[in-house]
Amino acid sequence: MTTQLSKAWQLFESGDPQGSMRALRFAADELASAEIAPLVAGLAEGAGFTDLSEASTALVARPGSAYRLHRFGYACVERGIPALAVPALREALRLAVAPPAPAAPERTGLFRRKTRRQQPDPEITPAGCCWNW
Repeated sequence: MTTQLSKAWQLFESGDPQGSMRALRFAADELASAEIAPLVAGLAEGAGFTDLSEASTALVARPGSAYRLHRFGYACVERGIPALAVPALREALRLAVAPPAPAAPERTGLFRRKTRRQQPDPEITPAGCCWNW
């Protein structure tokens, strides 16, 4: 746990949710969204934001899911916390746009394809040409 996150937890546990959120906002770019999600869930429950609380707990359950990162980020935007939303949405986009693993040639049908042999055009090719088509 980083010092910024531990400071935010200390502020939350001492009864200062505003200070805790302020500390999270300043450190949001340096922390992974999955790391701050448990604290955000606690802050959201205290404020009565059930959508943000549910999105945060879902992110804790599967931190590498682009869908759950997107849900968390969008819930943060809806509740006016764009500083926490941007890193989550950035990571969700990175995961969603990641290039897929290359497919095996056997599954793509590359080995089954046969190339068509080109035939010379009789109007252009002179009779008795030495080319072996």
